Amino acid sequence: LADGGRALVGLAGTITNYYRTAIEPFWPQLAKQVHTDRAERAWALLDEGIDGVFNSIHPQLRWTDPVLELQGDHVCGDLKLDGRGLRLVPSFFCHKAPTVLADPELPPVLVYPISRSALHAQAVGELGALLGSTRARILHAVARGCTTTELGVQAGISPASASYHASILRDSGLVHTR
Repeated sequence: LADGGRALVGLAGTITNYYRTAIEPFWPQLAKQVHTDRAERAWALLDEGIDGVFNSIHPQLRWTDPVLELQGDHVCGDLKLDGRGLRLVPSFFCHKAPTVLADPELPPVLVYPISRSALHAQAVGELGALLGSTRARILHAVARGCTTTELGVQAGISPASASYHASILRDSGLVHTR
């Protein structure tokens, strides 16, 4: 492959065909879910600082200032940032655990599995057709656990309206309240 020629052209053609078949048809949904994941990281940063960002990414990540620890069989050793920063990349193709891409000449990259919440964003849209968009947003928001006031804020409705919709979902057996 390093010499180029037919093998390289054949590989490029195979990758292009794979992209057109397996990725391109789903690209709008993938892009939307990456956008949702990035928004969740931004909110985590605003609400809880850098601790919130790293703690929200994956259970195998642990931030203890000034060290970010990634536990797993697939990584070992220390990665020194040396002022280069750390790029966070959500990925559909990173399964089970985050990983680090490190090249001493480039800024380090932490690649992590896309947020489950981002994956649920599409489900909320699909549920909207069945339940209505407001109840679908409430069902998604209540999965994390929250008060009626918090539910209203997350769904963009008043607390009274959130209570009304939550009671309908509770009466149908879709949610439980405490």
